[in-house]
Amino acid sequence: MDSDTELFGHFADVLLSVKSLPSRIEKRDVLGEYLSSLPDASLIQATNFLCGRPFARGSNRKLSVGGATISQALKAAQHALTDQQLAAAWLEHSDAGDAAAAVWHDHSGPSDPLSLMDAAETFDRLETAHGSTLKVDILATVFSRMDANAIRAFVKVMLSETRMGVQEKTVEEAVATMSGLSLEEIRSANRHRADLGSVAVDARGGKLVADTFRYFVPVDPMLAHPSKDTDEVLSRRGTPIWVEDKFDGVRCQLHKVAEEVRLYSRDRKDITTQFPEVAFAFAAGSGSFALDGEIMIIENGRSMPFARLQQRLNRVAPAPSLIAAHPAALVAFDVLALDAESFLERPLHERRAALESIEIPVGQQLANHIEACTAADLDQLFVDAQSRGNEGLMCKDPQSTYVSGRRGYHWLKVKKTLETLDVVIVGAEWGHGKRRAVLSDYTFAVRDSKNDRLVTIGKAYGGLTDLEVADLTQKLINITMAECGRYRTVTPQIVLEVAFNGIQKSERHKSGFALRFPRIVRIRTDKSVKEINTLEEVISQHNLFVGTDI
Repeated sequence: MDSDTELFGHFADVLLSVKSLPSRIEKRDVLGEYLSSLPDASLIQATNFLCGRPFARGSNRKLSVGGATISQALKAAQHALTDQQLAAAWLEHSDAGDAAAAVWHDHSGPSDPLSLMDAAETFDRLETAHGSTLKVDILATVFSRMDANAIRAFVKVMLSETRMGVQEKTVEEAVATMSGLSLEEIRSANRHRADLGSVAVDARGGKLVADTFRYFVPVDPMLAHPSKDTDEVLSRRGTPIWVEDKFDGVRCQLHKVAEEVRLYSRDRKDITTQFPEVAFAFAAGSGSFALDGEIMIIENGRSMPFARLQQRLNRVAPAPSLIAAHPAALVAFDVLALDAESFLERPLHERRAALESIEIPVGQQLANHIEACTAADLDQLFVDAQSRGNEGLMCKDPQSTYVSGRRGYHWLKVKKTLETLDVVIVGAEWGHGKRRAVLSDYTFAVRDSKNDRLVTIGKAYGGLTDLEVADLTQKLINITMAECGRYRTVTPQIVLEVAFNGIQKSERHKSGFALRFPRIVRIRTDKSVKEINTLEEVISQHNLFVGTDI
């Protein structure tokens, strides 16, 4: 029989109490005490659950459970529950865990309460279950073993819900407090393993050794801090500054040992089969190394727009014809390991020397590299980078080590100014989390002049202040034409200026296009719907982005 501390209900109670604490130090201490009370097996699960995920971060395991399955399971476990009650709960809470807890009315308490290990076993079963019917049965059974608070926590963990009330860095601090080790030791191990649960067990048992690079175990990528212009770069960094082009591709970590080559995305997913030509090119060479770089499509020495690379994404086994039409290449800009030696703690200038010693296969590339000392140097390099089809500059400290998983000032990025369009809001949806009580997700359209109609081209929710969103919410309520669940169709009156960094073809929107990474710049109270951009202008901009005619 599990002790009370090993029950999932107790975990949920701890999570709820920690969420209400205002201080991160208080959260750390409460979590450290809780984790200390658990045996090793439960400690692993509780640590990963506190990070808001059912499995270790580096496992890449997925449950494929959605809102419909959860709703059916709740109805199966509580037969009096109606579709109307569920719909109302989803609309009110905008959060699957909170909605599930709101409709759960079993006041008697479970006779066979769920333990942390039971929850872990349930997640394992859900991962391997085929078909929604089996998943509904599994969830209905497990729901009957929990009270409302436990169901809330269970659903949040199951869906990898970010709004847990606890951040992973706080859990790392709790593990450090529990084990008596330094926070940097815990974070370093977690960066390499991506499994804070196993780190916690080893740390408490005095078995945590300094983790180093291991082939075919990808590390979190080092990140750059965005800078608004080259003046800010100079104000933050001494000279000389090492400068490379800022690429607009897919971040990729390449691991090679002899003939075996694997490619990993920035979130550690194995993407080798998506880009077989890159893996094949490196497999033909000799040596063992791990590179950091960017997957790109390059033609005649110029980087092609992301819209071209978009054709290759999320295709597990791309057809030969697709590869031939959009051949990918790795542009390497850093080395993480060479032969049996890790280079993560080496300064950048040593890593660059090691990178240049590696034979890069034909068709693959080494990132350009130059020193700059003045604002004039940086400005010219920025123009040169854009002329090669790249976004801007990466400005790096030559003395910096490779700090994986961190965004700091050792690397700074300067990107080109985004393009903008004037669009009109045609629909709005209630937000999530802190914005659940406001209409904050806006569907917008441009004008199809040829057919005299509005056609949707995207959806955005970022860029406005809380005050602007609140004011906009009331205006949108007043001009609502129809409601469908969380979504409202509104009279097209409110014009927005929206920034974006690409236009791609899309069947999702009536325009046939979608803006890439749209962000609201401002509300254009000075413009009417008649003055918004047209579909013809969108097509013209799309042609500029992809460099071809439709």
